[in-house]
Amino acid sequence: MPTQNEINRLVAVAREYYINKKTQIQIAEEFGLSRPTISKLLQEAEDENIVQITIVDPLYKNADLAIQLKERLQLHHVIVVHGNNKNLGITQHNIAINAAWYFCKMIDDTVQRIGIGWGRTMYQVSLAVETAVRSNLQFIPLLGGVGQINPSFQVHQIIQRIADVCGGTWMQLHVPGIIENKEIRKDLLKPADVQEVITNWGNLDVALVGIGEAPPFKRNIIFESYVDDDEKTQLLEKKAVGDICMRFFDIKGNSIDYLKQEIISIPLNHLKNTPRVIAAAGGPRKACSIIGASRGGYITDLVTDEDTGNEILGILEN
Repeated sequence: MPTQNEINRLVAVAREYYINKKTQIQIAEEFGLSRPTISKLLQEAEDENIVQITIVDPLYKNADLAIQLKERLQLHHVIVVHGNNKNLGITQHNIAINAAWYFCKMIDDTVQRIGIGWGRTMYQVSLAVETAVRSNLQFIPLLGGVGQINPSFQVHQIIQRIADVCGGTWMQLHVPGIIENKEIRKDLLKPADVQEVITNWGNLDVALVGIGEAPPFKRNIIFESYVDDDEKTQLLEKKAVGDICMRFFDIKGNSIDYLKQEIISIPLNHLKNTPRVIAAAGGPRKACSIIGASRGGYITDLVTDEDTGNEILGILEN
């Protein structure tokens, strides 16, 4: 067994190499050792489990778990990828890559009008899309804007990126996603370009959406900023488990009205009537959200991760 001083040296050398990305020659000069000695110390750090290397294939798919989820959630198709329960960013990245691939694969000659949602995972999907599909596609935002915040909650940035890569045109919806007054909402919905977007919500061929998690919104900037304590309490009392484009539902899939403000986003019944709705969502906190979305018929296809998939099955077993 190495002594405490030897362990400290192994940790220091490994940190310089793996964390600070220095070369073995640079580390050798820093520690006053030869490069072969540094190489030997790095190998020893691995042997002592000080350095543990994990390789995660973002394109790996767990087919068995996907089949179980497809049957239990009664969905058309499910893709389950590797996740990382210590780093949700890795999980989102893997989901996004596979969702982007599946989305482009699904766009055949029968598809023309495509609805696009928002969220952190959806933003990652927009960055992962690489395939040009065809020029006559029409991309439609599924909700209004929400102020000066993170790009992942700016649907126009997401939809523009996807449309530019896939091909086709995209509509703009220059209205707030959340407003405080019904009369103002009526006025905002009057312009012809706004009405065109709303009309298309009922005539989509495909939609690509994220799924938000249940209260208390620890990771949801929008609801922390726009939803007051009374409304959060109301959502909890009504047992909300998640949302799609700010439209909440319970674990049985029943829609929930909750906000004093008025929402401008696609109603859940329009999603229910859309032939294919692909949801890209992961993280065990979203297990109940995914269950509710599937039971409500708001999604038909799912891209998620193994931890979330196992959590879903565990909930359904109880």
